[in-house]
Amino acid sequence: MKTWLPIVLLLVALRGMAQEDVMVKLLNLPQNIKAGDRFAVVAEITCPQPMSNRVWMEVRLPASWQIITKKVPARIVGLKSARFSYTVSVGRQAEAGIQVVEAVVYKNGLENFRQWFETEVERIRRVEITAVNLPPYVKEGQQLRTEYLIHNHGNAPEQLSLSTTRGQIEQYNGPILLKTKASIKVFVTQEIPITDGSAWTAAADLKATPADSIQPVYKVVTVPVFANKTKANDPYLRFPVEAGVWYNAIRGLGREAEGYQFDVRGQGYVDLNKKHYIDFVAHGPNQMDLPIIGAFDQYSFHYTNTRHDISLGDYALTFSKLIEPNSGVSGETSGPNDSMWRESMFARSSSIGIDLSNIPSSFSAKENDL
Repeated sequence: MKTWLPIVLLLVALRGMAQEDVMVKLLNLPQNIKAGDRFAVVAEITCPQPMSNRVWMEVRLPASWQIITKKVPARIVGLKSARFSYTVSVGRQAEAGIQVVEAVVYKNGLENFRQWFETEVERIRRVEITAVNLPPYVKEGQQLRTEYLIHNHGNAPEQLSLSTTRGQIEQYNGPILLKTKASIKVFVTQEIPITDGSAWTAAADLKATPADSIQPVYKVVTVPVFANKTKANDPYLRFPVEAGVWYNAIRGLGREAEGYQFDVRGQGYVDLNKKHYIDFVAHGPNQMDLPIIGAFDQYSFHYTNTRHDISLGDYALTFSKLIEPNSGVSGETSGPNDSMWRESMFARSSSIGIDLSNIPSSFSAKENDL
């Protein structure tokens, strides 16, 4: 149901009662307008005889529209035609669709002539979703209930289909019709699972899809989640491994030699309870072919738990090929030691007992002068 805003324009004075009908013609009429816009309309009034004070005109506008300026002749008494200009402001709340503007001419208190035009107000689509009353936090195992406010800021009703990827929407049985400038509250609930973490965040979302559009409106929020009891802060297992290249250069006795060796090593626990420990070194190959220079190779693996201590390796760390030829020994040992069973197997063992695992990897770049 439309509401009309009457604006009365007194047109003029004194002529006789016998004058003929008055005509009005509307010019510069827009076919399409937007809510909140302005447009100009010209009304041209004509009469076969000079107009009298018994003639006036009323302009009727849709609700929330108004005439903000008008321009009329300074004197129209006795004129047979006159032109009036109006600047019309379309209300920001103007509804979309066809709207009618009328101009009605009265003579001697009775309606004498009516002229109107139709213009279409363009549709504005603006649906917003706002999360309200979010809890500061929630505990695992509890229910997270998120409240959303859906508001239609557009100028036409919207039929919306609601959905969520987490939980369910309370009391939702199908699409809802949201009128212009109307709002509705929606609640989304979900169960917070119990995990191994001490703290994390839970996401809650709501999507509203208009019936005649493929572009939905989406809103997602996060809420902190805390555990019911203290848990490990770090659930990840880390095993550090170092890898590098050693460069060796030997100068002495009129001879020079240089070479590269790869060095890969790692040590640490392989379980979160820290019961199984591994230490390994892979260092080689030996590229030095000088009799006075010993070997620097080592390939070793060491495993320890609460009951066993196992070592496997090849230690080619002789001090000098001339002084200690074939000084390395091979073999296997086993037996109880310190309330645990120890097993050792090695291909060669250095007579001076050097173990590269005790040498930091920063030793990797070094030049030796003999």
